[in-house]
Amino acid sequence: MEQYAQHVPGFLDKAEFDRDYIAREQVEQRLQLLDSITEQLSDTKVLLDHDNYHNAISFYRNIRFLSEENVPGTNVVYEDMKQFFIIPQQPQSPPPPPSNSDNPQG
Repeated sequence: MEQYAQHVPGFLDKAEFDRDYIAREQVEQRLQLLDSITEQLSDTKVLLDHDNYHNAISFYRNIRFLSEENVPGTNVVYEDMKQFFIIPQQPQSPPPPPSNSDNPQG
């Protein structure tokens, strides 16, 4: 607006505009900083989740082994934990398509 001050309408408060513009830049800088902090925290959480998951799996496998070895007190822990470590069944693969020798029209 400074370059074309002659075209600024009289009802526009230029000083208010300038204050708003500066405030907007300050807010944008803070938002960028917050975005950066949020991304860093999210990345840290992912790493912690990974570590916790693998440690939990290790603990579960050890409890399962001890339970199979009939170590006293481990069966109850194993039974409580196994609901969280269910391995999904692999889907059955579809049968192969018929070969041309099986097709009388082929």
